[in-house]
Amino acid sequence: MRYLVQNTLGRLWLATYPQSALKGQMKYYTSPLNRHPRSRAVTGDHANEPQPRRVTFLDPACGSAHILVEAYDLFKAIYQERGYRARDIPRLILTKNLFGLEIDDVPLS
Repeated sequence: MRYLVQNTLGRLWLATYPQSALKGQMKYYTSPLNRHPRSRAVTGDHANEPQPRRVTFLDPACGSAHILVEAYDLFKAIYQERGYRARDIPRLILTKNLFGLEIDDVPLS
């Protein structure tokens, strides 16, 4: 699950902020080896770069939400890196970033 989160959410973040210290914290992150010539990280005007609160993560088959828990941890590190207050981070992640769907209607109890 860490591999999936670090190579989706983590890759998006590092493509925009390649100097981010989070790269060193992502043990399962794999750098893209052969980048297509037309693909590029967002550069230039920082107003167009994604802010943590504008990035969404959807787990389309969340079940027990293990992938969402991993995404929460990475979002927390991202918010901390961007200087958000620690007390605001959980609310922001849960209301702005994480979404999950489950088609199985089995009760959770």
